[in-house]
Amino acid sequence: SSVVCRRSLQEAARSLGGRVMQAEFGERPRLDFVSDEIPVEFVYSPGPWARVRFCWAAPGRLRIHPRGVLGAMGRMFRPQGDARYAVPELEPRYEVEGGPERWIAEVLDEEACARVLALAAVGASDAPIPVRVDVGAAGLTVFYKGNPAADAAVLHAFLSEATGLFRALRGTS
Repeated sequence: SSVVCRRSLQEAARSLGGRVMQAEFGERPRLDFVSDEIPVEFVYSPGPWARVRFCWAAPGRLRIHPRGVLGAMGRMFRPQGDARYAVPELEPRYEVEGGPERWIAEVLDEEACARVLALAAVGASDAPIPVRVDVGAAGLTVFYKGNPAADAAVLHAFLSEATGLFRALRGTS
């Protein structure tokens, strides 16, 4: 319910030193906080995906998305020039695209891959939760299929793992 989600957001705001921004008509409340001097926002929607965005301009592009139907949709929107990469730690569940190749090889290390898999395990009882990762000039955005704000512990774990992924990709972990 929206009351439970608001409480989860308020609890997360207290622990992160952030604030819950009141929603405009038809929108959900947003959690704003700062991580390593970078603005971060978390939003859940009535639709199937929630997201957290770290407003950090990355020096390259990286997209990690589930294989299958969601992967096919991701390929439709792949920017021209992005290459596909085989990443054994993430196969067979995820496809990886981006560039430049040198940057991808540098940032997509064991820790970053482990964080992606940990994000998929947050709140999962039996099967992993689909997650998508998009990194580029607009920042790092992690999409989560579901609403982690519906459970304070799941929201805390999701934001913690997403922050760990941000630090791994930025090279500050």
